[in-house]
Amino acid sequence: MRKLVLAFIFSILFIAGCSSSAGEGDLNDFPEYENLTQYINMEHVQAEVAEDNTGERVILFKDDGGEVRYKSIFIKETNRHKIVQTDEPNLFNDKIKTNP
Repeated sequence: MRKLVLAFIFSILFIAGCSSSAGEGDLNDFPEYENLTQYINMEHVQAEVAEDNTGERVILFKDDGGEVRYKSIFIKETNRHKIVQTDEPNLFNDKIKTNP
């Protein structure tokens, strides 16, 4: 029983570590940041990095009520960046230039 409880606790900690909130300062380091600022008013949303692995990075942008308003998907291998609005047409879907 004790091992089961420890396994449960470690799995909860692992899942919690996979999702993190990001401040605007943290986003500055991402190659898609400049593109994001052109299409999203960053003062009115909170960013949450939902996924960041070797293949892609997904960032959710939520309003004050916690509703997702935008979703950013950056495919790292091809430098393709998509910005999707909730219930609206895509704002952006193209390759972007990144610094080496």
